[in-house]
Amino acid sequence: MIAIRWRRKRVLACAVLLAAVLISLIYIIAVINNIIKDMHCSEEASKHILDEMCRKFDAREVDGNLCEDLCHTGRVHYNTCLNRRRGKKVMIMECRDSCIAGATVRTVLKSEHDWDQIHFISLDSDGNRHSLPQQVIKEAVGLINESIFSNFGIVLGEKDFFSNVWFSGWEEFMLKSSYQFADRAAILSIWGLLQQDEYMFMKLHQDVSFVPLLYGSCGSLFLMEYTPPGNILDPRIMQIDSSTWEQRVRIALSLLDVVWALDTEAKYPLHLCDVKEENFGINKDGVVKIIDTDTLFYEEKLESILGSQNCTSDRQCDFWDCRGLCERKIAKCQHKRSNNNLQSVCEKILSGSLPRLSAGLLRDPPRGIWRELEETLNVCTFPQYEQGNMGNFGRAPAQKIVYWKLYKLLQKSV
Repeated sequence: MIAIRWRRKRVLACAVLLAAVLISLIYIIAVINNIIKDMHCSEEASKHILDEMCRKFDAREVDGNLCEDLCHTGRVHYNTCLNRRRGKKVMIMECRDSCIAGATVRTVLKSEHDWDQIHFISLDSDGNRHSLPQQVIKEAVGLINESIFSNFGIVLGEKDFFSNVWFSGWEEFMLKSSYQFADRAAILSIWGLLQQDEYMFMKLHQDVSFVPLLYGSCGSLFLMEYTPPGNILDPRIMQIDSSTWEQRVRIALSLLDVVWALDTEAKYPLHLCDVKEENFGINKDGVVKIIDTDTLFYEEKLESILGSQNCTSDRQCDFWDCRGLCERKIAKCQHKRSNNNLQSVCEKILSGSLPRLSAGLLRDPPRGIWRELEETLNVCTFPQYEQGNMGNFGRAPAQKIVYWKLYKLLQKSV
């Protein structure tokens, strides 16, 4: 009798456990489906976004140097859509004789926001007024400058202000735009663009080598250079690796050029805090570009982020791949990054790190350099070894001498 009761309890316990497992599986599947659905793009939805923006352009609610070719001439036309990430709308476009004179090039059209989410100060005008009051335009410039300064620590002067943040100077735009309330359409379009950190960063840094080229905008949509990661940087699942050492080295050298440019080409050194292969792309000339600039920060901005946390361990002070240090006596994160861009690129891309299935971009080197390359990558990935500090792996900056040793070694190998 006791044995029967015991058996019943075991069966009941197993049934409860099985039910809990099934409920958990159903929940996980639902979450995954929602994520996939959220990332999925459709041809119909993408074309609707374009149609809506063109309708607003025809109604003179938005403007931009791209609108005419996107909506009327057909020189910028839709090709396909890409999966959405973090709510971005991303479409592949063909640009004929508009982006590059005499050439048809593949480009990327992006926007992070739906137009109905774009709001600004009151820009209403009565029916008799052609232009906004000067005070409203001045207020708009002030708000745009505040947004730029808070993100990048850059203050733009009044001269050429609009050409720095848009694709036309103010006087030039107003002279050729004879329709009523053109100034309102311009201000709303600029504001819609500047709510997107990616656009703002790229527009202000078009003279920096690792930033993709921008070709134009229409409303809150902006058109940029097509720089996909490619099969070497971002291989597909179950894809057979057919890349050669020479191909991988060319990409690695261009990546190292990006690391150098991050420290030298912008107004202040820049920190890349999300280092992974798919965040880099390669243009038609084989030059590596950063295609996800959302985690690029000037030092002052990054220091304010790192120093805002309470902590009991160093790991709690990390901001993605920008690693921090915990001041345990006061349980507060220090205001400085402990590693640097070179260390992150060596660890995450060149060497490869778990749980990756591959061994990094510099896998399978020639026999003549493999030992020296391995030692150099170890010192780059774990600078503490060379400094005699065996703890805090990956929490020290890789040195400039290591950069040049690695660069020259790769050059010599091809």
